[in-house]
Amino acid sequence: MWVNFAKTGNPSTEAHRWMRFDPENRATMVLGDEIGLEYDLMSGQRILIEPMVKYRFNGYYMMVDYALLYLRKRFVRGLFSLFVVDAMILGVWLIVRMNKSKLISQSQ
Repeated sequence: MWVNFAKTGNPSTEAHRWMRFDPENRATMVLGDEIGLEYDLMSGQRILIEPMVKYRFNGYYMMVDYALLYLRKRFVRGLFSLFVVDAMILGVWLIVRMNKSKLISQSQ
């Protein structure tokens, strides 16, 4: 199976067909003393834990607590960057305004 997987990307052999995992049938190849395909392996445990998974993990498989800290940090950095850009724009606007008023007073 390892050799077939390395050669072709498919671990199936003539003796054992390895099916692609599908969330509906949940086919899982069990490798042990005997090799065999089982459907919805450990369904009882999956049914118990499934409601909790959506609260503890996001799509990146990070714990939500970690993801929230990461997002909070990114949000603060974003706000800081926005503040810096706004301060730069205000500074340029003030310089232009002061130069404009100097030009007006000199021309009079």
